[in-house]
Amino acid sequence: MTAPVAPTARDANTLGISVVAGTYLLRAVSDALGSRSIDGLTVTSAWPSWFSPLGWAQHVFPYTRQDPQPLVLCLVVAVTGLVVALASNARRALGAALLPERPGRATGRLHSSLGLALRLHRGTIAA
Repeated sequence: MTAPVAPTARDANTLGISVVAGTYLLRAVSDALGSRSIDGLTVTSAWPSWFSPLGWAQHVFPYTRQDPQPLVLCLVVAVTGLVVALASNARRALGAALLPERPGRATGRLHSSLGLALRLHRGTIAA
């Protein structure tokens, strides 16, 4: 789903990694805000966990309550994402993206191949 948004494959990968990292962070915050059981073995996540697919998987409780409703939510989001990705890919022109690529300088300032590699991969390294 990030390919139609980002102008290059590298930017699409960086955006996807950032989304996954954000869901992990949201899940971690939800667990930190949650309540601990009396025996200290389990944590009931706080309400922000419902904004993360990782939180949905946690709310299934496969060995105790066996609640399939979060799995249905995962399935609905996955199918919706697939339909949106296929529809946007079919309408997208070759090389077009929602976020335009920034034009660079006419002359380069990088003096080594290492500088070029760091410049090209800075988003992936940051993510």
